Amino acid sequence: MTPAAPAVLLLLLTTALPARPPEVRREARLDFAVDAALQDRGGMQYFFVLAKKDQRPFERPEFRSLRPLLPDPALASTPLHALASRVVYTLERDVGFFTPERAVSPAFMNAILPEGEIRRRPDGTFRTRLQPANSFSIRVLGEEELHRMEAQGAPESGGAPAPTGAPASAPVGAPAPARDPGQPPDVSAFLALTPELGRPHSVVIQHNYDFARVMGVRTGAASVTWTAHYRLAPGRTRVVSTALSLLHNVPPFFLGGDERVHQEARDGALMLIERMRRYREVPPQ
Repeated sequence: MTPAAPAVLLLLLTTALPARPPEVRREARLDFAVDAALQDRGGMQYFFVLAKKDQRPFERPEFRSLRPLLPDPALASTPLHALASRVVYTLERDVGFFTPERAVSPAFMNAILPEGEIRRRPDGTFRTRLQPANSFSIRVLGEEELHRMEAQGAPESGGAPAPTGAPASAPVGAPAPARDPGQPPDVSAFLALTPELGRPHSVVIQHNYDFARVMGVRTGAASVTWTAHYRLAPGRTRVVSTALSLLHNVPPFFLGGDERVHQEARDGALMLIERMRRYREVPPQ
């Protein structure tokens, strides 16, 4: 599995491929419009781009527009490969399903992604054993907080702050200790990609860091995923997820190269969406 895969898998947090795969369409632009007809058929729209470090990713418009999503803006100046993706799909679930409690529940995460073997640590952050193993933090912005942030105006610079209790020092890509944990993230850059949907019911921000090496090779440096849930109707929710991953290495061409990263990201998203559609909560005994 490539270092890009966990970012896409965990960031969607929402899924074996079905016997009849849904309609899938790759879009040409990061800010693609939502196709309501395709969504009504159970389809998935997605954008994907991978830029090598020598291509100076953050000089390209799609990466530059996502820079405010980074937990530490200085990462954009670090020579790393960069992957950006955006996925839109629809679930026959009420938007009330996506509660803050469920977003940080290891039981729910492991029900959706059992191969992740996710555990919560005493400081409120998480660790997954899905290769490459990494740590991650989660912050949930509810409807009231989003409304308040909208009324106050977005901060000049954003990113997902570290949760309270994050370590004071951390490896490259870990939550930046200099950032005030109470500082609200700048959601404007994320929500601007889908203005036609209005204000979401909730936004989940997941920051992955402290990636393990695989066979001695450095993998991910950092990744962040922003996922919004929009109320369409009772029992129906539109999900929009944008991920930005910074990588030390990508597979060489003889192991599939860039196309392998693309295929794993796409197939991982489809798998997670399908698992989310099939998920049924088991009542306590």
